[in-house]
Amino acid sequence: MNITIKNGIDNTLRTQVADGTTVASILSNAGFQAALRFSGNDHARVNGWDVEGSRVLVDGDEVSIERAACSKA
Repeated sequence: MNITIKNGIDNTLRTQVADGTTVASILSNAGFQAALRFSGNDHARVNGWDVEGSRVLVDGDEVSIERAACSKA
């Protein structure tokens, strides 16, 4: 399954994972090393990408990080 991780602006990461993989496993197995840290505004760092105030959704084979401000740290 092809996976596209978007921040809703212009940064996109792509990879491939097996069908039926969970969101956490997608991020981890894709090498994005999801280290999630939840505070008042939900902060997540995914392999150097800062994702603030985000919500990860799965829609078919697309994983979108919505309403996020992502930047490569």
